[in-house]
Amino acid sequence: MLDARERVLKAFNHEEPDRVPIADVMHNTEVIEYYAGEKLTPRNAEDLTCRAIGKCMDFARHFAVPDMEPRIVRDEDGFVYRLEWWTGQVLERPFKDSRGLSEIIKRDIDRIYAAMHRGRLCPQATLHIQLTGDHMETPEELHDYFARVIDKMDGSFLLASESLVGLHTAYYRAGMELFVYLYAEQPELVSSWLQALNDYELFKIHRIADPKLMPVAMVADDLAYNKGLLFSREFLMKESFPRAKRLVDAWHQHGCKVIFFCDGNKWDIMDDLIAIGCDCIAPLEPASNMVVTDVREKYPQLTNCYMIDCNDLLSHGTPEQVEAEVRQTIDAAAGGGGFILSSTSAIHPAVKLENAVRMFDVARTYGVYGQFSPAHAIARGPAAIPPAPPAGAAAKPIGRMPAAERAGSLDAIKQAVIDGDWGSIGQLVRRALDQGVPIQAILDEGMSEAMSVVGDLFSEGTYFIPNLILSAKTMKLGMEIIKPLFKVEGASRRGWVVIGTIQGDIHDIGKNLVASMLEGAGYDVIDLGFDVKVEKFVAAAREHRPDVVAMSGILTTTVNQMPRVVQALQEAGLRQSVLVAMGGTCVTPQFAESSGADIFAPDAASAVKAVERAIVRRRGCG
Repeated sequence: MLDARERVLKAFNHEEPDRVPIADVMHNTEVIEYYAGEKLTPRNAEDLTCRAIGKCMDFARHFAVPDMEPRIVRDEDGFVYRLEWWTGQVLERPFKDSRGLSEIIKRDIDRIYAAMHRGRLCPQATLHIQLTGDHMETPEELHDYFARVIDKMDGSFLLASESLVGLHTAYYRAGMELFVYLYAEQPELVSSWLQALNDYELFKIHRIADPKLMPVAMVADDLAYNKGLLFSREFLMKESFPRAKRLVDAWHQHGCKVIFFCDGNKWDIMDDLIAIGCDCIAPLEPASNMVVTDVREKYPQLTNCYMIDCNDLLSHGTPEQVEAEVRQTIDAAAGGGGFILSSTSAIHPAVKLENAVRMFDVARTYGVYGQFSPAHAIARGPAAIPPAPPAGAAAKPIGRMPAAERAGSLDAIKQAVIDGDWGSIGQLVRRALDQGVPIQAILDEGMSEAMSVVGDLFSEGTYFIPNLILSAKTMKLGMEIIKPLFKVEGASRRGWVVIGTIQGDIHDIGKNLVASMLEGAGYDVIDLGFDVKVEKFVAAAREHRPDVVAMSGILTTTVNQMPRVVQALQEAGLRQSVLVAMGGTCVTPQFAESSGADIFAPDAASAVKAVERAIVRRRGCG
């Protein structure tokens, strides 16, 4: 029988080991206790987590110990974090505008290089989401921590400390909106910051790499969502891929295999990721159209990993459904090696114990090579390297419409919003007002039509998240000028929407985009923020009497709050008077319908149209 390292390396070398290797992240206390055979306490938590990993998997993506209650932490810069044993989120940032962010960045760059010079780890270059060793002070201490916990895993191992390319670290620390604003204003400063973050990760790699202890490493950057890229490929060719290649090359130099981890639909950049040398590109999320059999057919040289859906199947399915999916996946994709079975992200707190156990058990028993019936092996060939942008081309995080004639005040306003030209919108709106253009026309034919175009361009993949942010900012600045004049002129708004991110979830990028685009489409929006309690949604519905109550959520562990809001609206006698909208990464059309929602939207661009259609239907029937 092979040991875990031999089994995993055979898979990476596209040789068939004794059985399918198994990997995951252990973030579920029920599953830990099941495999460890004991109840967790703060004193035994580390040992039991290590024991559980050793019992059910060959390697873990990272390591967290369930030994702490949630706590709020404020750092020296004024960032406030909510930390749980398995995750963390930013609650507050110590700046409100791009000027404040730029000052933090300048200090961060200095502190990052100073820490490297002293041989220290740097908290300003850390995500603070409870990745393995976030609290360590030196690379040597981090290496020793890995060695200590791996020694307790009964032959299993951890991936080497996750190497973050820099882009996700930056926009997470800045907040996506201010990151985009500052890149538009000071691209050289932001690029220097990204380079400092990347240099820091390279420094860490050379200090902790140990292929005998940790033969597989992970390089990560969040570049996509379930329908496509967050940023344009042109931007990523400048600000992400070359830096990712430095990290991949460094791990390879030390003799480690490399997994590139990026959630979402990555089809548009798969060739780019292969060209930088990745051995595996993960996760392969069915909800993001990243199906393991499709990836295996098009890119047979890759090792496939992280493909069993943990958001829907493992959290809400049955053990029988899990077994069927695992068997089918092994049959279809494990033949010839190059395959490691694992969930798409983690065995997180919402995963059912019986489903996790069934997945691991079936993988271990059914996944014995020579026992299952693999699909016909696919010939493996070299990857095609995609063309780079022309030399000297300026990188943009956004797309652009072809130049068009900008005749007339309304056309100029419309084009400014489409282009995200927030520097000129104030002048254009004031000029239109001076020329006697009606406010309703500025709203409907200028800004609202523009945001509709922006939404269409986003849906078709021509525009990206930064486009939406810059166009929304442009629209907001224009709205600030005309909004006080609505009552004076008798212009009408389209409706009222209350919106918030559900309790327990502080992710608000998508929610903020939806709110901005609704405002651009002419709706009055009451934004309740993030981590919104059920009672607060009900109170806002009672106070404002909106047309729509909209909820966002991206965590599997919290979306079950959504049907509770619907129930609470019903109990308060408000449900018949409002439409309920739901969206977010973990929200499916089926979940929304079963939860009692009237409206489902998979992204910000489609949310506006979905709200508009629902309101028109209701008013048409009234």
